[in-house]
Amino acid sequence: MISLGIETSCDDTAVGIVDGVDIIAQVKSSQDRVHAEWGGIVPELASRAHLENIIPIIDVAMKDAGLTKDGIDIISCTYGPGLVGSLLVGIETAKALSYIWNKPLVGVNHLRGHVASAMLANPEMELPSLGLLISGGHTEIIMFNPDFTLKLVSTTRDDAVGESLDKFGRVLGLSHPAGPELDRMSLIGDSSKVELPTVKLKDDSLDFSFSGLKTAGIRAIQRYPELPKSDLSASFMKAIGNQLFDRLMTATVRYKPESIFSVGGVSASRYIRSRLKSFCETMNLPLHVPPTELCTDNGAMIAYCGLLYYRFGIKSGLGLQPVSRLPLDSV
Repeated sequence: MISLGIETSCDDTAVGIVDGVDIIAQVKSSQDRVHAEWGGIVPELASRAHLENIIPIIDVAMKDAGLTKDGIDIISCTYGPGLVGSLLVGIETAKALSYIWNKPLVGVNHLRGHVASAMLANPEMELPSLGLLISGGHTEIIMFNPDFTLKLVSTTRDDAVGESLDKFGRVLGLSHPAGPELDRMSLIGDSSKVELPTVKLKDDSLDFSFSGLKTAGIRAIQRYPELPKSDLSASFMKAIGNQLFDRLMTATVRYKPESIFSVGGVSASRYIRSRLKSFCETMNLPLHVPPTELCTDNGAMIAYCGLLYYRFGIKSGLGLQPVSRLPLDSV
């Protein structure tokens, strides 16, 4: 069964086509240059760029897959969480294709799409699996159960990890998005130059909190202007990683998973991947991290998750609407 997936939750216009677990087309148009001069994502500009890009991107994906509308079985699209204007572009386009092509429509929870990317990349992954969903807007620990249900173990109480990286990078003088450059510099910098805190919550929760660390990192930039950016980046990334893996260690001991996974844009970080590898070697657990192109927002994960939804009898009608705040447990 072939699924076409549309992802427009934020600032990337992405379309993927999958045949089961085989990705037969994967196309994305980045808006980094659109938002770079503003130092962050401008929702109105994101919506306009999606409007300009969505139809050409679908055309390219269909040509890459060598398909016509008759070769598509279902239309999948992200309906939340995300920017409402951006989501609307993808949803309304998916509705139009569903109606005109007479194909079933499946609205997909973006968070569940990210988790599905782990299985798309590793169909034989061991379950139950405990994992990180770390991106610009989300920081969660999730249990992926053998019956394909998901349990939210913990989330962030304030900033997401990717958001914190971008804000730190902006003060450091890096262009948007700052994450990739911070990651590169963290691998060559000296992380011992600045001691930054590892946040512990008083109630012994597994939740994350990055606002204090972000503030401490920004103050370090201001306090030590003579330090190389690479050293500041390495110190900040180390503190980010310390909090992520402190919580993941406790959750692993508590829930005793059969494997570990990590998804979301921050999972593309070479620094984070290196620490994940070391963590799993210490815990003697297999690790599943999708390739970089499946970590960041992409259409293939939405297409595949939509396929899983459909196989479980979940479909949407033409009344599908965007939901800006959509929890993990909402299918």
